[in-house]
Amino acid sequence: MSPILAIASIAIRSAIRSRVVLALFLLLLIIQLAFPSTLRGDGTWEGYLQVLLHYTLGFSFWIIALAGMWAGCAAISHDIDAKTLQLVVVKPVNRLQIWLGKWIGLSLISATLMTLSMLLTVALLTLRPPPDLDPSHADLNLRDRLIARSVIEPPRPDVLAEARRILDTQIQQGQIPPEVHPNDALRGIIQNLQLQRLAVPPGQTLRWTLDLPAPHRPDLPLRLAYRFALSTIEPQPIPGRWLIRTPDGTPLLDLQTSAMPSVLNELQLDPRPLLGHPTLVIEYINLNQDGITVVFMPADGFRLLVPAGTFTANALRALLILLAQLLFLVAFGVTAGSLFSFPVAAFLSLYILLLIQSAGYIEAMAQTQLPLPFTGEAAPTLLHFLASLVYKIIHLTLHPLLMTSPLAPLATGYLIPWTTTATTLLTKVLLYSGALALLSTAVLNRREIALPST
Repeated sequence: MSPILAIASIAIRSAIRSRVVLALFLLLLIIQLAFPSTLRGDGTWEGYLQVLLHYTLGFSFWIIALAGMWAGCAAISHDIDAKTLQLVVVKPVNRLQIWLGKWIGLSLISATLMTLSMLLTVALLTLRPPPDLDPSHADLNLRDRLIARSVIEPPRPDVLAEARRILDTQIQQGQIPPEVHPNDALRGIIQNLQLQRLAVPPGQTLRWTLDLPAPHRPDLPLRLAYRFALSTIEPQPIPGRWLIRTPDGTPLLDLQTSAMPSVLNELQLDPRPLLGHPTLVIEYINLNQDGITVVFMPADGFRLLVPAGTFTANALRALLILLAQLLFLVAFGVTAGSLFSFPVAAFLSLYILLLIQSAGYIEAMAQTQLPLPFTGEAAPTLLHFLASLVYKIIHLTLHPLLMTSPLAPLATGYLIPWTTTATTLLTKVLLYSGALALLSTAVLNRREIALPST
């Protein structure tokens, strides 16, 4: 047996003998069974999928990640403190093999627990109906819910050139306050212009042209998802009409709707009239008679969801992404344990997990453009500038650790591309974990193992 596999086998047996694996499995089992019973959805299949796939499985992932990083911190640091690592280094085993053996052993445990959690979640999803399903949604087939759909979105209105001309005019006329950075002003102008392009006054029409891929399941309906705001503060249902036709004007579907603002509305589209038409023209007509303008959101105001794959393949891709992230976190823990003592390594790992959870806030603060420090009355902006600089440094340092959860698209039925899965595996497992392995090896080669006690 190679030294790497021997060390990995010892790490696995030690974890099993300490009953940590059994305790962790029982904890995950409790989470899988308790969360769907305690967390209530909105009475729809979508809400149930969110509870079971997004929240329950996501919480299980972070429990396994925390345990894996914690065990990784102890893998080498405890052996150094207990002076048992010297029994290994005197053998023909190099430091890289020690690191790889510890990492592979702990990664196999974490990957096994994550896979079991995924299998248990899918089993509960298919065998146990939602306890709070609204009767109006009971006729919806779960088979139609569990499918991966491609998200087809129209390009956002290209208003950059016009926004820059407006910004130049406002700067020349002195309309931009000195404390507002030009980049912030430009973003605001772009957003306003995009909203103007996506506004639909009463009786007016907004039109999109979309190229569709061939549907994976021609028998399943397409979904038209949209979100809009109103020109008034008080929310109210807005009557509208959706027309779907071919580019040459042949009508395919005509749907009357009444939708609420600020929420994600969905329409089921009969796939039969749409088959054989790779390009669709979709029009929305505002039928409101009270002078209220409908404004579609630039980010998620309109999208078409086309069946593009099976839920099983989508769940497999989500699992592979989760495993890649777990392996990287375990690698970080093993590296921290080889660089520092166990308390320091554990504290650093916990701090990193907190930073990862706060990544969205840190990224938003790092992208905020603040003016350079001035003198006089604008001197307090120096503090803002320094704070922005700190956030930029943290964001740049944290970028390799950032993780995009695949559970949200899995729960909503959005397709997870194989390119995303392959990119995550290559970067998290090969690139970043490999870099951590080389760093740990370089430090261990220079570190005195089991110094004599005085």
